[in-house]
Amino acid sequence: MDFANLQELFKWAKVDRYNIKSGKYKDSGNETRPMTAEEKELLQGIIDNVYDQFLNAVADGRKLPVERVKPYADGRIMSGAQALEYGLVDKLGGIDVAVDIAKELAKIDEKTKVKLVYPEPKRKSLLEVLGQGAADGMTNIVLSKIKNLIQEESMSSRVPKISF
Repeated sequence: MDFANLQELFKWAKVDRYNIKSGKYKDSGNETRPMTAEEKELLQGIIDNVYDQFLNAVADGRKLPVERVKPYADGRIMSGAQALEYGLVDKLGGIDVAVDIAKELAKIDEKTKVKLVYPEPKRKSLLEVLGQGAADGMTNIVLSKIKNLIQEESMSSRVPKISF
């Protein structure tokens, strides 16, 4: 987890921030103040718990003792060849190899074609979040602004007047 304390920046910019909360820890990590020792302890406990879950999931899934996995579960990156060497993957390959293994495990004839369907990206634009009505409204606002600019320009120069 990564947090920033922007308290001095807000002071410098003469920005006052206020926080209204319903519980002691509801604003843990708030960027307008230093984190308390209690908050750090709470968040560190969560991180340690999630890390232990991860270690156990990898160890169970790979049928390895946790002690064998732990030296590599320190945030490092590694190549596929290294992961194979450490026993963290079964085989090297791309999507085609993964599909072949999945077909084998599912007992699907190796000649059967598989069509991969990729999910839509999770991030949406602001207009997508607000819906089509907002997009239409924004388009109308932009067109209106363009129309006004063109009309202002046409009155002050040789550009012919354009209407929509």
